[in-house]
Amino acid sequence: MTCLPGEVRLEPLNRAYLKQLAKTLVAIHQLPVPEARYQYAPYVTKRTVPFWAVQKEMWQRAVAEPPATSQQVRFIHRDFHPVNVLYESAEKYNVVDWISGCVGPIEADVAHCRLNLVLLESVEAADQFLAEYIAYSGFSYDRKWDLTAVFDFEPDTLNVYPGWKAYGKANISQGNVRERMENIVLKVYENDESGY
Repeated sequence: MTCLPGEVRLEPLNRAYLKQLAKTLVAIHQLPVPEARYQYAPYVTKRTVPFWAVQKEMWQRAVAEPPATSQQVRFIHRDFHPVNVLYESAEKYNVVDWISGCVGPIEADVAHCRLNLVLLESVEAADQFLAEYIAYSGFSYDRKWDLTAVFDFEPDTLNVYPGWKAYGKANISQGNVRERMENIVLKVYENDESGY
């Protein structure tokens, strides 16, 4: 990060911020798909109910859910979230941490960013980001991808990411992130139609 200009901004996670974040991800997904390419794979293939879960029945349903599929395979960042975007100004920014970049479903990027926004702030912030992403890209999104992101985070070992505190989000606790992660799982099944 010291090789590129700009700074991480985690406040305020308002509509303007989320709109810029969505535009950035859409721009990544519009890049050409490289010839020689790494292929996407989920980080975790075995899903388990976290020991701290309150809504255990909902988690059991999520564990049994088949992985979501995608017909929207592009070049993806694979670790896109607010800490990996450096802002020079409102319109000028740089994206860092490309080590996991690969060819894969765009939903993996969207879901990973959404989960980070949930843990940082709320499901509402993640939903606003999704609405902006869909508006800019025209792509659809199955909220079951949120479950892939949740299990990729290995919920049993979930804790507060130190980078959040380092960049000013000091009011987040382990209890916050666990509750917020459970909220996104509940949101998938909110209307019993994968969140729609």
